Amino acid sequence: MNEKPAQRSAGAPNDPTTAARLRAVVTTAWVAGVFSAFVCGALVWNSFGMLAANPVDAQSIGALKTHLAKRPNEEKLKRQIRAKDLQLRQAFFRRQRLASAGGYLLLAGIVVMLAAMKSAGALLKRRIRPKRRGKDSLRERSPGRPALLGMGAVLGLAAVAVILPGRLSFLEAVAEKDPSGKDSVPTEAEVRQQWPQFRGPFGLGVAGSAELPVSWDVNSGQGVLWKTEVPLPGNNSPVVWGDNVFLTGATDKAREVFCVDAKSGAVRWHTPVNEVAQRPAKPREVMEDAGYAPATCATDGRRVYVTFPNADVACFDLDGKQVWARGFGWPNNSYGHASSLAINENLLFVLIDQGTADDHASKLYALDTATGSTAWEKPRPVGSSWATPVLVPIKDKPQLVTIADPWVIAYDPKTGEELWKAECLSGDIVPSPTLAAGRLVATEPYNRAVALKTDGHGDVSKSAVAWEGDEGIPDIASPVGNDLFLFAVATEGWVVCYDAVQGKKLWEKELELTVHASPIIVGDKLLIVSNEGTVVVLGVGGEPKEIARMELGEKANATPAVVDGRLYLRGVKHLFCLGTK
Repeated sequence: MNEKPAQRSAGAPNDPTTAARLRAVVTTAWVAGVFSAFVCGALVWNSFGMLAANPVDAQSIGALKTHLAKRPNEEKLKRQIRAKDLQLRQAFFRRQRLASAGGYLLLAGIVVMLAAMKSAGALLKRRIRPKRRGKDSLRERSPGRPALLGMGAVLGLAAVAVILPGRLSFLEAVAEKDPSGKDSVPTEAEVRQQWPQFRGPFGLGVAGSAELPVSWDVNSGQGVLWKTEVPLPGNNSPVVWGDNVFLTGATDKAREVFCVDAKSGAVRWHTPVNEVAQRPAKPREVMEDAGYAPATCATDGRRVYVTFPNADVACFDLDGKQVWARGFGWPNNSYGHASSLAINENLLFVLIDQGTADDHASKLYALDTATGSTAWEKPRPVGSSWATPVLVPIKDKPQLVTIADPWVIAYDPKTGEELWKAECLSGDIVPSPTLAAGRLVATEPYNRAVALKTDGHGDVSKSAVAWEGDEGIPDIASPVGNDLFLFAVATEGWVVCYDAVQGKKLWEKELELTVHASPIIVGDKLLIVSNEGTVVVLGVGGEPKEIARMELGEKANATPAVVDGRLYLRGVKHLFCLGTK
Protein backbone atom coordinates (compact mmCIF):
# COMPACT_ATOMS: atom_id res chain seq x y z
CA MET A 1 0.00 0.00 0.00
CA ASN A 2 1.39 3.33 -1.00
CA GLU A 3 1.94 5.81 1.76
CA LYS A 4 0.78 9.40 1.31
CA PRO A 5 3.58 11.96 1.49
CA ALA A 6 3.78 13.71 4.83
CA GLN A 7 2.16 17.15 4.80
CA ARG A 8 4.60 20.02 5.48
CA SER A 9 3.89 22.05 8.56
CA ALA A 10 4.04 25.86 8.46
CA GLY A 11 7.54 27.06 9.12
CA ALA A 12 9.17 23.85 7.89
CA PRO A 13 12.52 24.40 6.20
CA ASN A 14 11.23 24.14 2.64
CA ASP A 15 7.78 25.57 3.36
CA PRO A 16 6.60 28.06 0.70
CA THR A 17 5.85 30.58 3.42
CA THR A 18 9.48 30.51 4.52
CA ALA A 19 10.62 30.95 0.94
CA ALA A 20 8.27 33.90 0.48
CA ARG A 21 9.56 35.53 3.63
CA LEU A 22 13.12 35.01 2.45
CA ARG A 23 12.36 36.69 -0.86
CA ALA A 24 10.70 39.60 0.95
CA VAL A 25 13.58 40.31 3.30
CA VAL A 26 16.15 39.95 0.51
CA THR A 27 14.13 42.42 -1.57
CA THR A 28 13.95 44.79 1.42
CA ALA A 29 17.73 44.52 1.86
CA TRP A 30 18.21 45.32 -1.82
CA VAL A 31 15.85 48.32 -1.73
CA ALA A 32 17.49 49.67 1.43
CA GLY A 33 20.91 49.11 -0.13
CA VAL A 34 19.99 50.97 -3.32
CA PHE A 35 18.46 53.79 -1.25
CA SER A 36 21.60 54.02 0.90
CA ALA A 37 23.81 53.99 -2.19
CA PHE A 38 21.75 56.82 -3.71
CA VAL A 39 21.94 58.89 -0.51
CA CYS A 40 25.65 58.17 -0.23
CA GLY A 41 26.24 59.28 -3.80
CA ALA A 42 24.30 62.48 -3.12
CA LEU A 43 26.42 63.10 -0.03
CA VAL A 44 29.64 62.63 -2.00
CA TRP A 45 28.36 64.99 -4.71
CA ASN A 46 27.38 67.50 -2.03
CA SER A 47 30.80 67.17 -0.39
CA PHE A 48 32.58 68.11 -3.60
CA GLY A 49 30.13 71.01 -3.93
CA MET A 50 31.18 72.15 -0.47
CA LEU A 51 34.79 72.08 -1.56
CA ALA A 52 33.91 74.25 -4.55
CA ALA A 53 32.06 76.71 -2.29
CA ASN A 54 34.87 76.90 0.26
CA PRO A 55 35.57 80.61 0.85
CA VAL A 56 39.24 79.92 1.55
CA ASP A 57 40.01 78.46 -1.86
CA ALA A 58 37.56 80.53 -3.93
CA GLN A 59 39.35 81.75 -7.04
CA SER A 60 36.95 84.66 -7.47
CA ILE A 61 37.83 86.07 -4.04
CA GLY A 62 41.50 85.34 -4.62
CA ALA A 63 41.46 87.45 -7.77
CA LEU A 64 39.70 90.30 -5.98
CA LYS A 65 42.20 90.16 -3.12
CA THR A 66 45.04 90.30 -5.61
CA HIS A 67 43.58 93.52 -6.95
CA LEU A 68 43.07 94.78 -3.39
CA ALA A 69 46.75 94.24 -2.62
CA LYS A 70 47.52 96.69 -5.42
CA ARG A 71 44.79 99.14 -4.37
CA PRO A 72 44.47 98.72 -0.57
CA ASN A 73 42.40 101.87 -0.02
CA GLU A 74 39.64 101.13 -2.53
CA GLU A 75 36.49 100.75 -0.43
CA LYS A 76 34.33 99.57 -3.35
CA LEU A 77 36.63 96.61 -3.92
CA LYS A 78 36.52 95.74 -0.22
CA ARG A 79 32.72 95.70 -0.33
CA GLN A 80 32.80 93.41 -3.36
CA ILE A 81 35.08 90.99 -1.51
CA ARG A 82 32.82 90.98 1.56
CA ALA A 83 29.69 90.44 -0.54
CA LYS A 84 31.30 87.57 -2.47
CA ASP A 85 32.62 86.07 0.75
CA LEU A 86 29.13 86.18 2.29
CA GLN A 87 27.62 84.53 -0.81
CA LEU A 88 30.15 81.69 -0.70
CA ARG A 89 29.72 81.17 3.03
CA GLN A 90 25.96 80.93 2.69
CA ALA A 91 26.31 78.32 -0.06
CA PHE A 92 28.91 76.45 2.00
CA PHE A 93 26.76 76.23 5.10
CA ARG A 94 23.63 75.30 3.11
CA ARG A 95 25.50 72.30 1.77
CA GLN A 96 26.76 71.50 5.25
CA ARG A 97 23.18 71.38 6.56
CA LEU A 98 22.27 69.09 3.65
CA ALA A 99 25.19 66.82 4.56
CA SER A 100 23.96 66.61 8.14
CA ALA A 101 20.41 65.66 7.10
CA GLY A 102 21.70 63.19 4.52
CA GLY A 103 23.84 61.50 7.14
CA TYR A 104 20.74 60.59 9.15
CA LEU A 105 19.02 59.22 6.04
CA LEU A 106 22.09 57.14 5.23
CA LEU A 107 22.18 55.74 8.74
CA ALA A 108 18.49 54.80 8.55
CA GLY A 109 18.97 53.05 5.21
CA ILE A 110 21.93 51.01 6.44
CA VAL A 111 20.09 50.01 9.63
CA VAL A 112 17.11 48.72 7.59
CA MET A 113 19.45 46.88 5.21
CA LEU A 114 21.35 45.18 8.03
CA ALA A 115 18.13 44.21 9.81
CA ALA A 116 16.74 42.67 6.61
CA MET A 117 19.99 40.78 5.98
CA LYS A 118 19.97 39.40 9.49
CA SER A 119 16.44 38.12 8.96
CA ALA A 120 17.50 36.60 5.64
CA GLY A 121 20.34 34.77 7.36
CA ALA A 122 18.00 33.32 9.97
CA LEU A 123 15.59 32.10 7.28
CA LEU A 124 18.40 30.55 5.24
CA LYS A 125 19.33 28.26 8.12
CA ARG A 126 15.84 26.80 8.01
CA ARG A 127 16.02 25.81 4.35
CA ILE A 128 17.05 22.30 3.19
CA ARG A 129 20.25 22.58 1.17
CA PRO A 130 20.34 20.14 -1.79
CA LYS A 131 23.50 18.15 -2.31
CA ARG A 132 23.75 18.98 -6.02
CA ARG A 133 26.35 21.43 -7.17
CA GLY A 134 26.22 23.97 -9.90
CA LYS A 135 25.18 27.51 -10.60
CA ASP A 136 21.57 27.00 -9.55
CA SER A 137 22.68 25.32 -6.35
CA LEU A 138 25.11 28.11 -5.60
CA ARG A 139 22.43 30.73 -6.20
CA GLU A 140 19.99 28.86 -4.01
CA ARG A 141 22.50 28.42 -1.20
CA SER A 142 23.58 32.04 -1.22
CA PRO A 143 20.65 34.30 -2.07
CA GLY A 144 22.04 36.92 0.38
CA ARG A 145 25.49 37.08 -1.19
CA PRO A 146 24.61 39.90 -3.65
CA ALA A 147 23.16 41.84 -0.73
CA LEU A 148 26.42 41.32 1.16
CA LEU A 149 28.36 42.68 -1.80
CA GLY A 150 25.92 45.59 -2.01
CA MET A 151 26.38 46.29 1.68
CA GLY A 152 30.15 46.36 1.24
CA ALA A 153 29.87 48.87 -1.56
CA VAL A 154 27.47 51.06 0.45
CA LEU A 155 29.68 50.96 3.51
CA GLY A 156 32.67 51.88 1.35
CA LEU A 157 30.80 54.89 0.01
CA ALA A 158 29.68 55.70 3.54
CA ALA A 159 33.31 55.79 4.63
CA VAL A 160 34.01 58.33 1.88
CA ALA A 161 30.99 60.36 2.97
CA VAL A 162 32.25 60.35 6.55
CA ILE A 163 35.86 61.23 5.67
CA LEU A 164 34.97 64.16 3.41
CA PRO A 165 32.79 65.99 5.96
CA GLY A 166 35.59 65.54 8.46
CA ARG A 167 37.91 67.30 6.09
CA LEU A 168 35.28 69.94 5.41
CA SER A 169 34.77 70.61 9.09
CA PHE A 170 38.45 71.47 9.19
CA LEU A 171 37.98 73.71 6.17
CA GLU A 172 35.03 75.36 7.88
CA ALA A 173 37.25 76.26 10.82
CA VAL A 174 39.84 77.62 8.41
CA ALA A 175 37.14 79.48 6.50
CA GLU A 176 36.45 81.56 9.57
CA LYS A 177 39.70 83.28 8.77
CA ASP A 178 41.02 84.78 5.60
CA PRO A 179 44.37 83.66 4.08
CA SER A 180 46.25 86.29 6.03
CA GLY A 181 45.24 84.61 9.28
CA LYS A 182 42.96 87.43 10.42
CA ASP A 183 39.36 86.86 11.46
CA SER A 184 36.72 87.39 8.82
CA VAL A 185 34.50 90.35 9.60
CA PRO A 186 30.77 90.88 9.08
CA THR A 187 29.75 93.02 6.16
CA GLU A 188 27.97 96.34 6.61
CA ALA A 189 24.80 94.72 5.24
CA GLU A 190 25.01 92.01 7.93
CA VAL A 191 25.52 94.57 10.69
CA ARG A 192 22.49 96.60 9.60
CA GLN A 193 20.23 93.57 9.93
CA GLN A 194 21.36 92.73 13.49
CA TRP A 195 21.50 94.54 16.84
CA PRO A 196 25.21 94.18 17.66
CA GLN A 197 25.74 96.79 20.38
CA PHE A 198 24.10 99.49 22.50
CA ARG A 199 21.43 101.20 20.35
CA GLY A 200 21.86 98.76 17.49
CA PRO A 201 23.81 99.05 14.22
CA PHE A 202 26.74 101.44 14.69
CA GLY A 203 25.21 102.57 18.01
CA LEU A 204 22.94 105.12 16.32
CA GLY A 205 19.54 103.90 17.54
CA VAL A 206 18.04 103.15 14.11
CA ALA A 207 16.86 99.61 13.34
CA GLY A 208 17.65 97.94 10.03
CA SER A 209 14.17 96.41 10.08
CA ALA A 210 11.13 98.60 9.42
CA GLU A 211 8.74 96.20 11.15
CA LEU A 212 7.70 96.90 14.74
CA PRO A 213 4.97 95.06 16.69
CA VAL A 214 2.58 97.70 18.04
CA SER A 215 -0.21 95.48 19.35
CA TRP A 216 0.70 93.11 22.15
CA ASP A 217 -0.53 92.31 25.65
CA VAL A 218 1.71 90.71 28.26
CA ASN A 219 -1.24 89.75 30.49
CA SER A 220 -3.16 87.85 27.82
CA GLY A 221 -0.08 86.68 25.96
CA GLN A 222 -1.17 88.27 22.69
CA GLY A 223 1.90 89.03 20.61
CA VAL A 224 4.25 87.66 23.30
CA LEU A 225 6.48 85.09 21.61
CA TRP A 226 8.29 84.26 24.83
CA LYS A 227 9.21 85.60 28.26
CA THR A 228 12.36 84.46 30.07
CA GLU A 229 13.49 85.22 33.60
CA VAL A 230 16.96 86.73 33.90
CA PRO A 231 18.53 85.50 37.19
CA LEU A 232 20.83 88.49 37.75
CA PRO A 233 19.87 92.18 37.57
CA GLY A 234 21.25 94.60 35.02
CA ASN A 235 20.29 97.80 33.21
CA ASN A 236 22.20 96.86 30.08
CA SER A 237 20.32 96.23 26.85
CA PRO A 238 20.02 92.96 24.93
CA VAL A 239 22.12 92.60 21.78
CA VAL A 240 21.01 90.24 19.02
CA TRP A 241 22.78 88.40 16.24
CA GLY A 242 20.99 85.66 14.33
CA ASP A 243 19.45 83.20 16.78
CA ASN A 244 21.37 84.51 19.80
CA VAL A 245 20.40 87.20 22.29
CA PHE A 246 23.14 88.29 24.69
CA LEU A 247 22.94 90.27 27.93
CA THR A 248 24.71 90.46 31.27
CA GLY A 249 23.70 90.60 34.91
CA ALA A 250 25.59 91.25 38.12
CA THR A 251 25.49 91.93 41.84
CA ASP A 252 28.31 92.85 44.17
CA LYS A 253 29.09 89.11 44.45
CA ALA A 254 28.42 87.61 41.01
CA ARG A 255 28.70 88.53 37.32
CA GLU A 256 27.40 86.49 34.41
CA VAL A 257 26.85 86.68 30.66
CA PHE A 258 23.71 85.04 29.26
CA CYS A 259 22.92 83.65 25.83
CA VAL A 260 19.21 83.21 25.07
CA ASP A 261 17.72 81.43 22.06
CA ALA A 262 16.04 84.15 20.00
CA LYS A 263 13.40 81.73 18.71
CA SER A 264 12.34 79.94 21.90
CA GLY A 265 13.57 82.10 24.77
CA ALA A 266 15.46 79.17 26.28
CA VAL A 267 18.70 80.08 28.05
CA ARG A 268 21.34 78.38 25.93
CA TRP A 269 24.11 79.05 28.40
CA HIS A 270 25.16 81.39 31.17
CA THR A 271 28.78 81.78 32.17
CA PRO A 272 30.36 83.47 35.21
CA VAL A 273 32.72 86.34 34.46
CA ASN A 274 35.62 86.31 36.90
CA GLU A 275 37.27 89.54 37.92
CA VAL A 276 40.49 90.43 36.14
CA ALA A 277 41.29 93.81 37.64
CA GLN A 278 42.52 93.75 41.21
CA ARG A 279 40.04 95.31 43.60
CA PRO A 280 41.26 98.41 45.39
CA ALA A 281 41.49 98.27 49.18
CA LYS A 282 38.34 100.36 49.25
CA PRO A 283 36.10 99.28 46.34
CA ARG A 284 34.54 102.03 44.26
CA GLU A 285 30.92 102.71 44.97
CA VAL A 286 28.40 101.90 42.26
CA MET A 287 25.34 104.13 41.80
CA GLU A 288 22.10 102.37 42.62
CA ASP A 289 20.50 103.66 39.39
CA ALA A 290 23.34 102.21 37.33
CA GLY A 291 23.90 98.92 39.18
CA TYR A 292 26.70 96.40 38.70
CA ALA A 293 25.94 95.66 35.03
CA PRO A 294 25.10 98.99 33.36
CA ALA A 295 27.16 98.58 30.17
CA THR A 296 25.72 96.79 27.15
CA CYS A 297 27.81 94.05 25.58
CA ALA A 298 28.71 93.81 21.89
CA THR A 299 28.80 91.00 19.35
CA ASP A 300 30.02 90.44 15.82
CA GLY A 301 28.17 87.14 15.40
CA ARG A 302 31.43 85.27 16.01
CA ARG A 303 31.89 86.08 19.69
CA VAL A 304 30.35 88.23 22.42
CA TYR A 305 32.22 90.89 24.41
CA VAL A 306 31.25 92.15 27.88
CA THR A 307 32.39 94.81 30.34
CA PHE A 308 31.59 95.90 33.90
CA PRO A 309 32.06 98.95 36.17
CA ASN A 310 35.61 97.90 37.10
CA ALA A 311 36.56 98.12 33.38
CA ASP A 312 37.11 94.39 33.01
CA VAL A 313 36.52 93.31 29.42
CA ALA A 314 35.99 89.65 28.52
CA CYS A 315 35.29 87.72 25.34
CA PHE A 316 33.27 84.51 24.97
CA ASP A 317 32.64 82.24 22.01
CA LEU A 318 29.15 81.24 20.95
CA ASP A 319 29.26 78.20 23.24
CA GLY A 320 29.95 80.31 26.33
CA LYS A 321 33.65 79.48 26.59
CA GLN A 322 35.90 82.39 27.62
CA VAL A 323 38.33 83.29 24.86
CA TRP A 324 40.23 86.14 26.52
CA ALA A 325 39.91 88.76 29.26
CA ARG A 326 41.53 92.13 29.98
CA GLY A 327 41.56 94.23 33.12
CA PHE A 328 42.06 98.01 32.80
CA GLY A 329 41.86 98.78 36.50
CA TRP A 330 39.04 100.44 38.39
CA PRO A 331 38.35 103.80 36.72
CA ASN A 332 38.39 106.91 38.86
CA ASN A 333 34.79 107.78 38.07
CA SER A 334 32.49 109.46 40.57
CA TYR A 335 29.32 107.69 39.34
CA GLY A 336 30.90 104.42 38.26
CA HIS A 337 32.13 103.37 34.82
CA ALA A 338 29.15 102.76 32.50
CA SER A 339 30.26 103.31 28.88
CA SER A 340 29.20 100.42 26.67
CA LEU A 341 31.38 98.65 24.15
CA ALA A 342 31.41 99.52 20.45
CA ILE A 343 32.56 97.28 17.62
CA ASN A 344 33.60 97.68 14.00
CA GLU A 345 34.99 94.90 11.81
CA ASN A 346 37.74 93.18 13.84
CA LEU A 347 38.14 95.90 16.47
CA LEU A 348 36.42 96.32 19.83
CA PHE A 349 36.42 99.84 21.29
CA VAL A 350 36.74 100.42 25.02
CA LEU A 351 36.29 103.99 26.24
CA ILE A 352 37.65 104.72 29.70
CA ASP A 353 37.18 108.38 30.54
CA GLN A 354 38.01 109.09 34.17
CA GLY A 355 39.12 111.69 36.68
CA THR A 356 39.58 115.20 35.34
CA ALA A 357 41.27 116.45 32.20
CA ASP A 358 44.27 117.51 34.31
CA ASP A 359 44.79 113.91 35.42
CA HIS A 360 45.61 112.82 31.85
CA ALA A 361 44.12 109.42 32.70
CA SER A 362 41.42 109.00 30.04
CA LYS A 363 42.05 106.67 27.10
CA LEU A 364 40.33 105.07 24.14
CA TYR A 365 41.42 101.51 23.34
CA ALA A 366 40.93 99.43 20.21
CA LEU A 367 41.29 95.71 20.93
CA ASP A 368 41.70 92.89 18.45
CA THR A 369 38.43 90.97 18.74
CA ALA A 370 40.13 87.57 18.32
CA THR A 371 42.89 87.96 20.91
CA GLY A 372 42.08 90.98 23.07
CA SER A 373 45.47 92.48 22.31
CA THR A 374 45.68 96.26 21.91
CA ALA A 375 45.57 97.32 18.26
CA TRP A 376 45.91 100.99 19.20
CA GLU A 377 45.26 103.32 22.13
CA LYS A 378 44.83 107.06 22.34
CA PRO A 379 45.09 109.38 25.37
CA ARG A 380 42.14 111.75 25.63
CA PRO A 381 42.17 115.37 26.87
CA VAL A 382 38.97 114.92 28.90
CA GLY A 383 37.74 113.86 32.32
CA SER A 384 35.01 111.37 33.26
CA SER A 385 32.18 110.62 30.86
CA TRP A 386 29.48 107.95 30.57
CA ALA A 387 28.58 108.09 26.88
CA THR A 388 29.28 105.27 24.41
CA PRO A 389 31.29 105.73 21.19
CA VAL A 390 29.34 105.51 17.92
CA LEU A 391 30.35 104.58 14.37
CA VAL A 392 29.29 107.20 11.88
CA PRO A 393 29.32 106.00 8.24
CA ILE A 394 30.49 109.06 6.31
CA LYS A 395 31.13 108.64 2.58
CA ASP A 396 31.86 104.91 2.99
CA LYS A 397 34.56 105.71 5.54
CA PRO A 398 33.31 105.29 9.11
CA GLN A 399 34.28 107.66 11.90
CA LEU A 400 34.49 106.60 15.53
CA VAL A 401 32.99 109.49 17.49
CA THR A 402 33.28 110.08 21.24
CA ILE A 403 31.94 112.89 23.41
CA ALA A 404 33.00 114.22 26.81
CA ASP A 405 33.46 117.60 28.46
CA PRO A 406 34.53 119.64 26.48
CA TRP A 407 35.33 117.74 23.25
CA VAL A 408 33.54 115.89 20.49
CA ILE A 409 36.32 113.91 18.83
CA ALA A 410 36.18 111.78 15.67
CA TYR A 411 38.80 109.07 15.10
CA ASP A 412 39.71 106.77 12.26
CA PRO A 413 38.53 103.44 13.74
CA LYS A 414 41.26 101.45 12.00
CA THR A 415 44.25 103.51 13.12
CA GLY A 416 43.08 105.76 15.95
CA GLU A 417 44.10 108.85 14.00
CA GLU A 418 42.23 111.93 15.17
CA LEU A 419 40.19 113.22 12.23
CA TRP A 420 38.50 116.27 13.75
CA LYS A 421 37.41 117.69 17.09
CA ALA A 422 35.06 120.38 18.34
CA GLU A 423 35.04 122.05 21.74
CA CYS A 424 31.34 122.50 22.41
CA LEU A 425 30.21 120.58 25.53
CA SER A 426 30.41 120.81 29.29
CA GLY A 427 29.13 118.96 32.34
CA ASP A 428 28.58 115.27 33.01
CA ILE A 429 28.03 113.72 29.59
CA VAL A 430 25.82 110.61 29.68
CA PRO A 431 23.78 110.57 26.43
CA SER A 432 25.62 109.15 23.44
CA PRO A 433 25.72 111.07 20.15
CA THR A 434 23.68 110.22 17.06
CA LEU A 435 23.42 111.04 13.37
CA ALA A 436 20.66 113.19 11.89
CA ALA A 437 20.57 114.59 8.35
CA GLY A 438 24.24 113.75 8.00
CA ARG A 439 25.22 115.76 11.08
CA LEU A 440 26.68 114.41 14.29
CA VAL A 441 24.38 115.50 17.13
CA ALA A 442 25.73 115.67 20.69
CA THR A 443 23.83 116.82 23.75
CA GLU A 444 24.90 118.71 26.84
CA PRO A 445 22.54 117.62 29.65
CA TYR A 446 19.63 120.01 30.27
CA ASN A 447 21.35 122.69 28.22
CA ARG A 448 21.65 122.21 24.47
CA ALA A 449 21.97 119.94 21.46
CA VAL A 450 24.72 120.66 18.93
CA ALA A 451 24.63 119.47 15.31
CA LEU A 452 28.12 119.23 13.80
CA LYS A 453 29.33 118.81 10.24
CA THR A 454 31.53 115.74 9.89
CA ASP A 455 33.67 116.60 6.89
CA GLY A 456 36.21 118.84 8.63
CA HIS A 457 39.80 118.26 9.72
CA GLY A 458 41.63 119.30 12.84
CA ASP A 459 39.99 121.65 15.33
CA VAL A 460 36.61 122.57 13.84
CA SER A 461 35.15 124.23 16.94
CA LYS A 462 34.35 127.44 15.05
CA SER A 463 33.37 125.99 11.68
CA ALA A 464 31.51 122.72 12.25
CA VAL A 465 28.40 123.85 14.17
CA ALA A 466 25.38 123.61 11.84
CA TRP A 467 22.74 124.45 14.45
CA GLU A 468 21.95 124.34 18.17
CA GLY A 469 18.77 123.57 20.10
CA ASP A 470 17.94 124.19 23.74
CA GLU A 471 14.53 122.59 24.42
CA GLY A 472 13.82 119.15 25.85
CA ILE A 473 17.50 118.28 26.17
CA PRO A 474 17.98 114.88 27.87
CA ASP A 475 20.41 114.14 30.67
CA ILE A 476 20.38 110.32 30.38
CA ALA A 477 18.58 109.03 27.27
CA SER A 478 20.45 109.45 24.00
CA PRO A 479 18.87 111.36 21.10
CA VAL A 480 18.00 109.59 17.84
CA GLY A 481 17.48 110.85 14.31
CA ASN A 482 17.08 110.13 10.62
CA ASP A 483 17.49 112.21 7.47
CA LEU A 484 14.62 114.54 8.41
CA PHE A 485 14.05 114.57 12.15
CA LEU A 486 15.87 114.51 15.47
CA PHE A 487 14.13 113.30 18.63
CA ALA A 488 15.17 114.01 22.21
CA VAL A 489 13.46 112.46 25.24
CA ALA A 490 14.08 114.05 28.64
CA THR A 491 14.02 112.08 31.88
CA GLU A 492 10.77 113.82 32.84
CA GLY A 493 9.05 112.36 29.78
CA TRP A 494 9.12 115.35 27.41
CA VAL A 495 9.59 114.39 23.76
CA VAL A 496 10.88 117.11 21.46
CA CYS A 497 11.13 116.80 17.68
CA TYR A 498 13.57 118.98 15.72
CA ASP A 499 13.95 119.58 12.01
CA ALA A 500 17.26 117.74 11.55
CA VAL A 501 18.37 120.03 8.73
CA GLN A 502 17.52 123.47 10.14
CA GLY A 503 17.45 122.72 13.87
CA LYS A 504 13.99 124.23 14.30
CA LYS A 505 11.76 122.71 16.97
CA LEU A 506 8.72 121.18 15.27
CA TRP A 507 6.73 119.86 18.22
CA GLU A 508 6.84 118.60 21.78
CA LYS A 509 4.77 116.08 23.68
CA GLU A 510 4.53 115.19 27.34
CA LEU A 511 4.30 111.46 28.08
CA GLU A 512 3.80 111.85 31.84
CA LEU A 513 6.40 109.13 32.35
CA THR A 514 10.00 108.84 33.56
CA VAL A 515 12.43 107.77 30.85
CA HIS A 516 16.02 106.57 31.20
CA ALA A 517 16.14 104.14 28.25
CA SER A 518 17.16 105.64 24.93
CA PRO A 519 14.48 105.90 22.20
CA ILE A 520 14.96 104.08 18.91
CA ILE A 521 13.59 104.56 15.39
CA VAL A 522 12.05 101.58 13.59
CA GLY A 523 10.91 102.55 10.10
CA ASP A 524 8.37 105.35 10.53
CA LYS A 525 7.93 104.79 14.27
CA LEU A 526 9.63 106.09 17.40
CA LEU A 527 9.77 103.60 20.29
CA ILE A 528 10.11 104.81 23.89
CA VAL A 529 10.34 102.60 26.99
CA SER A 530 9.66 104.23 30.36
CA ASN A 531 10.98 103.30 33.79
CA GLU A 532 7.45 102.33 34.78
CA GLY A 533 7.37 99.70 32.03
CA THR A 534 5.06 101.65 29.73
CA VAL A 535 6.01 101.33 26.07
CA VAL A 536 4.96 104.24 23.85
CA VAL A 537 5.02 104.24 20.05
CA LEU A 538 4.95 107.60 18.27
CA GLY A 539 4.93 108.41 14.58
CA VAL A 540 8.14 109.73 13.03
CA GLY A 541 6.91 112.92 11.43
CA GLY A 542 6.46 116.65 11.61
CA GLU A 543 3.47 116.42 13.96
CA PRO A 544 3.00 114.52 17.23
CA LYS A 545 1.08 111.28 16.78
CA GLU A 546 0.74 108.58 19.40
CA ILE A 547 0.21 105.21 17.73
CA ALA A 548 0.15 102.83 20.68
CA ARG A 549 0.78 102.56 24.40
CA MET A 550 1.31 99.18 26.09
CA GLU A 551 2.36 97.89 29.50
CA LEU A 552 5.27 95.53 30.05
CA GLY A 553 4.03 94.53 33.50
CA GLU A 554 7.30 95.36 35.26
CA LYS A 555 9.73 98.25 35.50
CA ALA A 556 12.32 98.72 32.77
CA ASN A 557 15.49 100.76 32.29
CA ALA A 558 17.07 99.13 29.24
CA THR A 559 17.02 100.37 25.67
CA PRO A 560 15.07 97.94 23.44
CA ALA A 561 16.36 95.97 20.44
CA VAL A 562 14.53 95.23 17.18
CA VAL A 563 15.59 92.58 14.67
CA ASP A 564 13.52 91.14 11.82
CA GLY A 565 10.23 92.46 13.15
CA ARG A 566 10.80 91.16 16.68
CA LEU A 567 11.00 93.49 19.67
CA TYR A 568 13.29 92.46 22.55
CA LEU A 569 12.61 94.25 25.83
CA ARG A 570 14.43 93.78 29.11
CA GLY A 571 12.47 94.42 32.28
CA VAL A 572 13.91 94.31 35.76
CA LYS A 573 13.10 90.60 36.02
CA HIS A 574 12.44 89.22 32.54
CA LEU A 575 13.53 89.39 28.93
CA PHE A 576 10.56 89.63 26.55
CA CYS A 577 10.29 88.85 22.85
CA LEU A 578 7.29 90.47 21.17
CA GLY A 579 6.06 90.02 17.63
CA THR A 580 4.04 87.83 15.31
CA LYS A 581 6.66 85.42 13.96
